[in-house]
Amino acid sequence: MKTRHWFLTLSVAFGLLLTGCGQEEMTAFQTVSSGPYQITLLAPGGVLKSGENTIAVQVSQNGQPVDVEQAELMFSMPQMGAMPYMETRAQFAQPVDAATVDGTITFNMGGSWNGNVQVTTPGGPAGGTFQLHVEERE
Repeated sequence: MKTRHWFLTLSVAFGLLLTGCGQEEMTAFQTVSSGPYQITLLAPGGVLKSGENTIAVQVSQNGQPVDVEQAELMFSMPQMGAMPYMETRAQFAQPVDAATVDGTITFNMGGSWNGNVQVTTPGGPAGGTFQLHVEERE
């Protein structure tokens, strides 16, 4: 009986270690209001960095989750001197039809980026623009 209890304790501890290792909580870094909707963008630790990032989009109305039929998220950086215009788009898992849509986005560099999020819900489209600072990955 002691061996079984020890094995169960070890299994639970190992499972908690695996789920917690290197996983930062998804935290909001931007909220856009559009009509009756709030579109919230989330990333691990609430920070986007150069390179690949995990990202999520959540839509709510009066604090209640709203299903997303389609989501688009695009960031751009204007041309500056010899540096050309840059653009990056999020890649979302399909099918969407959920209140939280998960995906990835890759930034070539840190700095000030212009964001544009567009979603389609059963009640219609919503979206907006915003500015965001992307950190350089160490």
